[in-house]
Amino acid sequence: MLVNRFIDAVNGGWIRINSPMALKQLANYVRKISASGKTKMDHESGNFDDNIRALAQAYFTRHSHDVLVNRQSLKYQSNDQKLPPVNYDYCENRVQV
Repeated sequence: MLVNRFIDAVNGGWIRINSPMALKQLANYVRKISASGKTKMDHESGNFDDNIRALAQAYFTRHSHDVLVNRQSLKYQSNDQKLPPVNYDYCENRVQV
C-alpha cells in the first residue's frame, strides 16, 4: 500500500523527485509477480530501493489523511451548507421511553 500510493503519486505528477540516486533506483524498480499471482514492487537483482522506500514513507506520512478528509467532507457536506438541527431533548431529560 505504501509503495503503491507513492508510485501513483509519481505517475500522477503529484510528487517530483529531485534526488539523482532515487531516480536511478526508480529506473530499476520493477513489478514482480509471485507464483501465487500476487504482485510486489521491488528492485531488480543487484540494485537497491532504500531511497524509494524512504521517499514513499515520507510521502505517505505527509498525505496519509488526504483521502479520509475528502471522504468525510463529501459524506457530511449538505447541499445548502447548513448544519443539521441539534436535538437537545436528551440533555434536558425530555426523552420519553
